[in-house]
Amino acid sequence: MTRNKNEGVTKVTVELLMTPEVVTVAPQTTVAEVRTQMIDEGISALPVVGGGELLGIVTSTDVIRTQDPELTAAQIMSDHVFTLPPYAKIDVAARLMRNHGIHHVVITLHKEVVGLLASYDLLALI
Repeated sequence: MTRNKNEGVTKVTVELLMTPEVVTVAPQTTVAEVRTQMIDEGISALPVVGGGELLGIVTSTDVIRTQDPELTAAQIMSDHVFTLPPYAKIDVAARLMRNHGIHHVVITLHKEVVGLLASYDLLALI
């Protein structure tokens, strides 16, 4: 009997590997404040949430590329955010990251941010 080498991975859900305590920022947060928060928290991505809704995501790359520290998160964020529910299979998340060249997927449930999955989190499977 031949076993698929990815058989065990396909049973793992995003919820098992995601970071559940997600630090978020408001759209009006300045780049200087975003940079400080990333450094203080040791993180490289912050979902942008306003009015209880996910509006976008700011990554360390966005911050590095921005010359004006007074710009806001809303001005530098990517508003095309890839999301998955916590019950999604981890191979779906990995494929999403690979196919779109992204390193973070925001985990949502009923439009509420409940987690963040980074490509680094996938290393736990190895």
